[in-house]
Amino acid sequence: MSPGLPRGARRTARCAFVVAGCLALIANPAAARQGESPSLRDRVRRLAAGTLEHRCFTPAIDGVFRQAVQSGAFQAALGTTFRIIEASSRDGRIGVTVATPGGPAHTVTLATERIVGRTPDDRVGDLLFYLQPGADAVSSGVLLDIARVLAERIPDTALAPCRSREEGFGTRAAALLNATVAVLVVVAALLFGFRKLRHAGAA
Repeated sequence: MSPGLPRGARRTARCAFVVAGCLALIANPAAARQGESPSLRDRVRRLAAGTLEHRCFTPAIDGVFRQAVQSGAFQAALGTTFRIIEASSRDGRIGVTVATPGGPAHTVTLATERIVGRTPDDRVGDLLFYLQPGADAVSSGVLLDIARVLAERIPDTALAPCRSREEGFGTRAAALLNATVAVLVVVAALLFGFRKLRHAGAA
């Protein structure tokens, strides 16, 4: 924080960060328990776009993957040595596993949200790529190429807001309550910030 800013402005900025963090938890409390930790910048961008909910893959993703395989979209990345031996999707993640004949298998995960304790190895848009630890350089390059090809083919129709199995945040009533609480938090933060700025200006 710049030392040249008035004390009231610095306090207001700190409060804004705290409120933004609270909004992230309000929007998706179940994600925190499942090891998901989206960046604050991602949350703010999605809040402005009206898509704050954590998004998961729909069953349409299976058709996207099959079409990519049938059209040979991955062939350039696989070359003549590697083969895709497994692919699966669950909630906000897709796993693709490749291997050479008789060689070890390695996996890349495409995720719609950050994974706690992990640093993404690459990304395309909002999709983050995580390599399986221990993958060699050649396998890692193949996996990231496959992830990029797949990510660029995934349409918005293959993503939808997740539905919490435990708390029912997918219901309209819960969603309305969730949004109301978020609005109240924002209003309270704005009022607090205006008061601080007014006091700083008077000082």
